Parts: sequence; C-alpha cells; structure tokens
Amino acid sequence: MGQRKDMAEGTIAATGSAMNILCGFKPKAVLVVNSTNKVQLFWNDAMGEGTGWKNTGGSALNLAAPAFSGTGLTAAGQVITTTDNQTMTLNQAAGMWLISATGATPPNLIVSNTAVTAAPAVLTVAGAASTDAGAYKIVRNTSGASAALLATLGITPLFNGFTIGADTDLNLILSTLYWTAWK
Repeated sequence: MGQRKDMAEGTIAATGSAMNILCGFKPKAVLVVNSTNKVQLFWNDAMGEGTGWKNTGGSALNLAAPAFSGTGLTAAGQVITTTDNQTMTLNQAAGMWLISATGATPPNLIVSNTAVTAAPAVLTVAGAASTDAGAYKIVRNTSGASAALLATLGITPLFNGFTIGADTDLNLILSTLYWTAWK
C-alpha cells in the first residue's frame, strides 16, 4: 500500500523556538502531538495564521467508545449536519471531535450543537466544516482534558509546509513532536 497523497506525517525534535516543517504542500489542517506531556495542537485553514486549538490534558481520543456515531454528513460554512438521526442535548457534543471513518476529511472540533431528539444533529465546528457520506464518530477525550484557542504561537501555513510556534507547553525541549498535515 502506498503513502496517501493528501497527507504527510513525521516526527521532529522540539526546540522551544518556532520551527518550519516541510511537508510538500500548503496544509489545510495540521495536528501536532508532544510525546512527553501529550499536549496536542490542532489547526485548520479557517482558523487564521498562528492560531490553533491546544489540548493540555494529555489524554487520547476515545475512538473505541464514541459518544455518537452514524453515517453521512453535509456541510455549509462552519456547520455540519448529520444525514442520520441523533439524540443529544444542547451543546452536549461541544469540545468533542467529529472524525470520518474514511479519513478522507480532516477532523473537526465541535464548538456547539443544537438539541435534537431522533433528528439530524446540527453541529457548529471550529474552521471549515467537512462533508463526508461515509461513517463518522463523535469522540471525546478519555479524561478531563482542557482545551484552549491559541491566538498566537500556534500553526502558520507556509507554501510548502507550516510553522509550529514557540509555545512552551507543546514545543518543549527534549520532546519529540509527532505531526500530521492534510491537503
């Protein structure tokens, strides 16, 4: 099986200073994870340069036990609507990640949702919404992690890669950073 053409991934030693990462394209989404303290930084092209959502809880996404799952999504702007029926309370999915089973679209961080009972769920996400006709999962962290929107020191896209800011929680000297970038 060959490497996917719509994504690149790798590792790099953290320096504590801003770092340029070459991935071969200008990314539309980037995920960076620190191997030491498990801090995660997610950015997509609708968030703006130098920004990102940082998870400082050191926990992983619980893909084995999603809070919600189904098949089919439509998108417009920053709103994703499921094409199947869900039951959820107002903002119950806020702070969770919507991940397509195919991996064809980048993950979306859910900012808010409407209350629904046996009806399509309406989810507002950070950045541009992704459309996928396949299966999806809405997952949460396995522990009480905290997330914050960074206004500086996040991810900045470049023509042929991206810059990781000098954030001291993520870009921690003596750590390895694992990164994935999507076209």
